[in-house]
Amino acid sequence: MAFEIIETNRVSNNATYQRIKHASSSTKTDMIFGLFLPSTYEKSDMTPVLYWLSGLTCDDTNFAIKAGPAAFEEAEKQVI
Repeated sequence: MAFEIIETNRVSNNATYQRIKHASSSTKTDMIFGLFLPSTYEKSDMTPVLYWLSGLTCDDTNFAIKAGPAAFEEAEKQVI
């Protein structure tokens, strides 16, 4: 499965939020998901993962927009 990073933003404390596109074999359409990488993230390390699944009327930006910067700050605290 190929992934395409379509947007990268710096958020709280030098963490990163990415929007990533992939082709879904289930829906036969392109799908987009959001990925939060804490400032402590290293490719060689194990990093905890939290999956946020939005409903039918939402998209990948739902959590980032509605929760806002405070959510990223809290996520950063939980990872460190």
